[in-house]
Amino acid sequence: MKDPLEYKYSSIREVLGREPLHFLDEDVVRLIGETEGSRKKYEKFIYDGMKEDSRGIEALFGKEEAVFGTNRFSTLAQKKYIRRRKWSSKNNA
Repeated sequence: MKDPLEYKYSSIREVLGREPLHFLDEDVVRLIGETEGSRKKYEKFIYDGMKEDSRGIEALFGKEEAVFGTNRFSTLAQKKYIRRRKWSSKNNA
């Protein structure tokens, strides 16, 4: 995913105030901040993180608490991440 704003299952649009809250609770959004400046910093944090080396993300999958949900969900998330990374590597080479 090149732009998380385009991913239909992402809550980032709600966090950034670009869509009304449907999924997230107001308290979660307050953790990011309610000002335009804090939202811009969070958006920059997300996009900067996408540019970084993904080895840290891969290491998180080895920890039980890295993905919220059942073991099955965690395993499916990990497999999907690995497939997308391989696909992305082939198409960006």
